[in-house]
Amino acid sequence: MFATGAIALYDPGEHAGTEYFAAMTQDHEGVCRLSQDWQAALALRQQQWLAWLADFELLLLEDHPFQGAQLQQQIQQLGLPCRWVQDGASCLALLAEGKTRLLLCDLSLAEQDAISLLLANRQFQSLPIILLSAHEQTLIDGSRRLLHDAGFNVLAALANPLQGEELLRQLKGLYLGNQRLRRLKGLRRT
Repeated sequence: MFATGAIALYDPGEHAGTEYFAAMTQDHEGVCRLSQDWQAALALRQQQWLAWLADFELLLLEDHPFQGAQLQQQIQQLGLPCRWVQDGASCLALLAEGKTRLLLCDLSLAEQDAISLLLANRQFQSLPIILLSAHEQTLIDGSRRLLHDAGFNVLAALANPLQGEELLRQLKGLYLGNQRLRRLKGLRRT
């Protein structure tokens, strides 16, 4: 309720007599009194996050053999299952299975660029996509905007090399998605 994807600790004595005290002292997931076993709550949250990651199906489309192998290894070290393909046809075949929850896609492919591949297959518009490229950020951002305007769910457009922290930040947004909206609905900051 008070923090997104974490826990909030509070001392009831510091908030006694306030108008929000009654709401604060009700049991809310992730909101703990300092006197509670908040470390167990934190461990549970971490366990839930790791279980979600382990069940998350990521598809990597990267045609360069060295970069693809390096990216796949980096993603797997984060605790994510990652399938790697090197061409558009293989990518479309795996996407058609319906198990992929995120497409991590290099913009520049040898046979066909990622933009034309995606625009020709609009049935995957709702799939979350992260674009990767070694080009300058202006071109990457333009590609993101083009796909976004065409109705695709582009989460981010990132420069290579991929930073694991940035990928995890994007995944955290997917993880918290509806949960975050449910927590914040009707709440206001005071």
